[in-house]
Amino acid sequence: MNKRGFTLLELLATIIILGLLTTIVIAGILPLLNRGNNEYYTTQEEMLVLAARDFFTDYRSRLPKEIGETSTVTLKELIDGKYIDPIKDRNDNDCDYENSTVVVQKITAKDYQYYVTLICDNDNNYQSDTDDKKPNIVFNPNEKTTSGTIEVKMIITDNKKVASYRYVVEKDGSVIDDSDYQNYTTDPTINLTEKGTYKITGYAIDTGGNIREKKSGTYEIYEGISCENVEFESDVEPNTWTKENITVNIKVPSNTYRYEVEKKKDNGVYEKVNSYLGAISSKVTLSESGKHTIRVTLYDDSGDSCTKESEIYYIDKVAPSCGSITGASTSWTNGNRNITVNCNDTDSGCQTGSFSKNFTTDTKTSTIAITDNAGNTKECNVNVYIDKTPPLAPRITKIGFTTAVKEHVNTCNNVGGGTGNASCEIRITINNRSLYFEENKSLSDNCSSGVCSGIKSSGGKQFYWQHNGGASKCNWTTDCPLQGAGSSGIWPTWIDYRIRLVDNAGNVGPYTRMYFSSIYWP
Repeated sequence: MNKRGFTLLELLATIIILGLLTTIVIAGILPLLNRGNNEYYTTQEEMLVLAARDFFTDYRSRLPKEIGETSTVTLKELIDGKYIDPIKDRNDNDCDYENSTVVVQKITAKDYQYYVTLICDNDNNYQSDTDDKKPNIVFNPNEKTTSGTIEVKMIITDNKKVASYRYVVEKDGSVIDDSDYQNYTTDPTINLTEKGTYKITGYAIDTGGNIREKKSGTYEIYEGISCENVEFESDVEPNTWTKENITVNIKVPSNTYRYEVEKKKDNGVYEKVNSYLGAISSKVTLSESGKHTIRVTLYDDSGDSCTKESEIYYIDKVAPSCGSITGASTSWTNGNRNITVNCNDTDSGCQTGSFSKNFTTDTKTSTIAITDNAGNTKECNVNVYIDKTPPLAPRITKIGFTTAVKEHVNTCNNVGGGTGNASCEIRITINNRSLYFEENKSLSDNCSSGVCSGIKSSGGKQFYWQHNGGASKCNWTTDCPLQGAGSSGIWPTWIDYRIRLVDNAGNVGPYTRMYFSSIYWP
């Protein structure tokens, strides 16, 4: 029989296998042991909480007053007050009575939570788990702008457990909703429904007493797409005629996502002017004659739209036309004339149906202005033919002399006998100066006013003359010549010869007198 022993290699292999088996066994047993330990101390901690509840029931004055505040009682106080028996570790050693505590925290208006710190130094320095991580708050969505209702979910999470929560809603800077602290069962939902700017502040308390405060972003609700606040501003009032261009400034609400501007004239169709992104201001210039309307269409970010039309803007750049004329004439008068021109206008219409003007001074032709309701003016030509200025014959003052020479230019028969030709010119020479008068000479209207109606063709030259050789002649009735002697053949020694003119307006001028005295006839 061979009695050989183990080799070194075999021994080492055996040792390694035994070590692995031991590790496996310990790894399986330790969790069971730890679970037993945890269950033991969990039971002790639960007893501590019950004892603390009884304590604070008796000493309510020591309960915290404000939400989030805490109050603490030690294990020693509970033992001394007979609220609990001394707590031992698993090895029957006393735990730390001075540093083991129960904390009570107010988490709602009526509710409190308790959490324990149990310290047992003789059992591997056992100490209750502590939680110093604050709960987390997320708002979903965190911000939003819309015309509808906004639903906000306040999501609260914690590494342990959430005890209570609270949210405060501000609208336009004022608090409109405060939920107060409530026991947490599920994440709250907050509905924002009215127009305004909102912010939400959330609060959460976990079972470890940690408190989190979190503010949301901004939420904005506008009334929805509304064109009531679209403004049209211009330098000319609508529904009022003008002859100038009109610039219309357009203002849209601040919540406008985009908008389009169109215009039309009279009964035509709308034509697009431009489109704009955002709530920027814009303007439209109207320059053509007609009745203009501007239309603005607003869109919000959700695609909803509304439309608003401006009032009507009236432009007339065409002057009125001259209609029929009454009271005008091409016949001269020395009186007044009231002339009326009818006004025609197919756009803005005339300010009145007719325009009149009373003429009272010397005027041949003039104009009368007619105006439409847009301010356009037209000058209408009218015949006035007023002459109030009497005509003036050439004026000769009285001249005296002692000698004279009778001469004639044209051939006259029997001049000396007083039967000379009526067209003869009589020239009287005085001191080598000659005065002329010729009966058939054309006499014109003296236009001192610049307006001449002219001498009447018949009866426009009126004569009166007299001399010492006969009776007066003509007597302001008809044209008649100046003769050298009267019908009696007497040679006059003085002649009084007068002329006056009558114009076509009926004005009779003052007479011009030619008086010759001491005439000598050789």
